Amino acid sequence: DFDEQLHPLIEVRGARLVIDLSHCQRITSAGIALLVTLIARANMKGGRVVFANPAPFVMTVFEMAKLDRYFEICDTTSEAISVITTPPPTEKAYLCGNWFVTEHALFRVLQ
Repeated sequence: DFDEQLHPLIEVRGARLVIDLSHCQRITSAGIALLVTLIARANMKGGRVVFANPAPFVMTVFEMAKLDRYFEICDTTSEAISVITTPPPTEKAYLCGNWFVTEHALFRVLQ
C-alpha cells in the first residue's frame, strides 16, 4: 500500500523523495489527502517531496484544488531529481490535526 511504503521513508529527518506519478491516471480525494499528509510530514521532518510526470487528469485536479501552488511538480523524473538537489522554496506547509496550513492558505483534510 502506497501509504505504508512512503510514510516510513519520509519519517527519516531530511529525507528527499521523488514520486513518479506517470502510472497514476486518476486520483481520488483520499489520494489527495494522502499526498497532502505526506508533504506536511516531510516538511515537519525537514524533508522534501517532488512529484514527477503527473497525468493530465491528475495535474488538472492539483490545479483545481490549487495544490500546484504548494506541491513541487515536474514534467519529468530527471527534472524532479535536479529540483530536489537544489534548496527548497521558502514557503512550507504543515499538517495540524485535520488542517493543512501554509503561510498563505488553510485547507481541511477530509478523510
